[in-house]
Amino acid sequence: MYFSIIMQKTLFIFFFTLISFGFIKAQTNEVDTLPKIRHHSVFLELGGNAGLYSLNYEYKFPSMANTTFTLGSGFSYYPTGANVDGTGTKYSHLLVVTPAANLLFGRKSHFFEAGLSYMLLVNQTMFRLGYRYQSNKSGFLFRAGFTPAIGGVIGSVPWAGLSFGYSF
Repeated sequence: MYFSIIMQKTLFIFFFTLISFGFIKAQTNEVDTLPKIRHHSVFLELGGNAGLYSLNYEYKFPSMANTTFTLGSGFSYYPTGANVDGTGTKYSHLLVVTPAANLLFGRKSHFFEAGLSYMLLVNQTMFRLGYRYQSNKSGFLFRAGFTPAIGGVIGSVPWAGLSFGYSF
């Protein structure tokens, strides 16, 4: 338990530092030199940050030429009798909301993605490392990632997710 709290705080500090450096560096670049990007994305994620599935919205902030910061949130609904938090508790229904922050490293349409999310109401932190394809021409979005749970109610559990969606 103590180790997972330290791990969560360490990961939070790590990503906060990465994000901070991205914004500091972004202040030296001209916005006009950045390529046109699709800022809004909606996608379905199978597995991933919310357990079995989630519907998500994300906004992409231009930070630097090769680094982008995203903020978003998703939700999933589990019907009567769902046991998604690993405690054995049966819920009549459960709505899981997952705010998330990601850093994208790459150019044009291909990115390495790293981020954190938090499953509200389940009190679970999720980490993301993965690949992201986001077409600037067609708007097609694909993500594949390793999304392990860290500490919390579920404990530390390896997990993965696939996302398909549209950017506009």
